[in-house]
Amino acid sequence: MKKFLCLTFVSFLSGCHLERPYYYELNVSTVKNKLCFSIPPDIEKKYNNLEYKGIAIYRKGIKDWEFFSATPEQKLLSTIKPNQCLDAPDIKWKPGVYSVLAEAFNPQASDSLRFRKEFQIDLQEDGEIALKR
Repeated sequence: MKKFLCLTFVSFLSGCHLERPYYYELNVSTVKNKLCFSIPPDIEKKYNNLEYKGIAIYRKGIKDWEFFSATPEQKLLSTIKPNQCLDAPDIKWKPGVYSVLAEAFNPQASDSLRFRKEFQIDLQEDGEIALKR
């Protein structure tokens, strides 16, 4: 029994070092009745000179997530500035639940950072976008 527990514990620990997909929290706000997606300031400070790769937007359907929109593939990556709204497709938003995925390249480490945010949109009677998190 001790041998079994020891082997179970060792196999559990061996899986702890494996790299797991990780998403940082993406900021979302409204600016002039448009959605603004931005990288959190602490991440910008920690990883200097991140380069923006693109964004993908999904909308919650009846049973599953449906692809909604994305930025076109970018050949030249632009450096992300503090508090900058990331380039996103010009979208006519509808009420619903959305999931946004963004990616930034870290040239110092030659790897990418991924960001995610899930939120709900309601449209007010005057056409203003109301965010619910």
